[in-house]
Amino acid sequence: MMKRKQWLLFALFCFGIALISLAPYWFHGVNLEHDTCFHLSRIEGLAQSFKEGVFLPRIYPYKNNNFGYASPLFYSDFFLVLPALLYNAGLSLARSYQFLLLLCGFFSAGFMGILTMKISKRQLAAYFSSFLYIFSLYRLTDIYVRGALGEVLAFVFMPVALIGIYEVLWADNKKWPWLAAGYSGLLLSHTISFYLMVLSFGVFILFRHHELSQQKHRIVAIVKAVLWSLGLCSFYLWPMLEQITSQELYLHYYAGSSDLAATALNAWQYTEMTMNFAVSSVFNEPGQALSTNLGLLIPVLPLLGIFLFDQKKTEERKFLCLLCGLGYFCYFLCSRLFPWEYFAWMRIIQFPWRLMSLADLFLCPVAAVITVRFFNKRSSAVISVLMIAGAGLGLIRILPVIERPIVFGIDMPYESLIDGTLLDPYYGDSFYVRPEIAGADYLPAAQTDYRTASRCVTVDHQEIACLLEKKGIQTSFEITNVQANAKLLVPMTYYKGYSAYAIDNSGNKVHLILTKNKDLGLIEVNNNNVTSGKIVVIYSGTGIQKVSALISLLTCCLWIFKQLPIGKRIESFQNG
Repeated sequence: MMKRKQWLLFALFCFGIALISLAPYWFHGVNLEHDTCFHLSRIEGLAQSFKEGVFLPRIYPYKNNNFGYASPLFYSDFFLVLPALLYNAGLSLARSYQFLLLLCGFFSAGFMGILTMKISKRQLAAYFSSFLYIFSLYRLTDIYVRGALGEVLAFVFMPVALIGIYEVLWADNKKWPWLAAGYSGLLLSHTISFYLMVLSFGVFILFRHHELSQQKHRIVAIVKAVLWSLGLCSFYLWPMLEQITSQELYLHYYAGSSDLAATALNAWQYTEMTMNFAVSSVFNEPGQALSTNLGLLIPVLPLLGIFLFDQKKTEERKFLCLLCGLGYFCYFLCSRLFPWEYFAWMRIIQFPWRLMSLADLFLCPVAAVITVRFFNKRSSAVISVLMIAGAGLGLIRILPVIERPIVFGIDMPYESLIDGTLLDPYYGDSFYVRPEIAGADYLPAAQTDYRTASRCVTVDHQEIACLLEKKGIQTSFEITNVQANAKLLVPMTYYKGYSAYAIDNSGNKVHLILTKNKDLGLIEVNNNNVTSGKIVVIYSGTGIQKVSALISLLTCCLWIFKQLPIGKRIESFQNG
């Protein structure tokens, strides 16, 4: 392994290539591509929650024309804490977002290098794999075209998870924390990437099932990693599953009908090397689809391995061969040659080309190690040339980003995203504020038109209260001479965890029944016998949310205790 000075040089290298890969963003703000607005909105929503003293928000109450949107329940905001704090500290929203991308690039490169070092013990291969990973065309498309922040975050933790898989199945099973950290990070970054890596882990276990049956300690290590990961992520995992199963969401409507075969890649899309900004990936004309391949070097360089016949069949070589096979298999799975029409159960991934991220993960270390071995004594010179040429080509690919017309400037306020300054706040005929909630995956399937819906509380379509006072997760309004047991339709999107109470004219607090209006997906409150007074609707959360947060807190405390000298002594005593 590398010494301290060598690690410092490697860290500087990772930081340097991360900086270069984001070159267009250092000259101007953030391009508003597919989902960029949504992630900027998430950072702003989290920052606003912090200002109001809510440190584990479940609802962003001011999104979507103040109807509210529960994005934290479905998209973990754990890794948005730092940019949200920077934004509250005075850094612009654009710069806060760019800083997060920079950190993602740095750690993605770093962990890919560590993975390659663990497999091959070759420093040059670690440098080269980090470079290939950062400048993968698919990753650049995620940043500059799709604005897929969740998947960009997942690029950080996929190598961590693979390190964990290597340790528990091939190397030192006592290093199972890599596995727990990798899968925890994936779950808190991007649910679909987590799902794909779980399937991948299953494949690795199948390849090692014979060894596992003879080495029970490795199974114990896997169980430990799973339990710790579940404990750490409980605050997000169980509330998310609770909400998904609590009502029919828009995601259920369109994900269930997605056509994987139609969005798989044509042959020419494997050779598309330009940074294409088309919205759809299903156009059949060349140049009209996203660049969803890995570029040229990553899929080609591993082929040099066929000339290395003299290599001994070591565990390292077996693992690299397995990675190579899985990488090319995932690469093939993205194509229309695969019969996706028979794999409806995979619709959760939405697009087959998401598997390109796995191909990237598996092929990068293989490409780096094989290149170093193939060129042997000349490998330093060859790889230097490849990296210089690759960086230049990468810059040529991404510099057109500067010419994109719609840019969220460095000093622009958040309101510019939704007030029409930069773009139509509703993206044409959308029934919701699209810049804030993207595809509206987690709006109730029984929807209302959030552009035209009344902002007043109504009873039987009659407006009875239009002056709503909203303070974070609490909304209140006054009613006067409303009939008993009336159904008050409140202009707020329903999610499980809302509750309501009334304060009548005598100052008494009366708990009210709150339900979902099935036709509109909004909150409906029965005022009971309170005909006049103040009605308060608050997101108080659910029992599962509270217990899950407690489990995660206790797990963190237990982990910290285990790292203390007394905790290590107790663990050493238990292990004999």
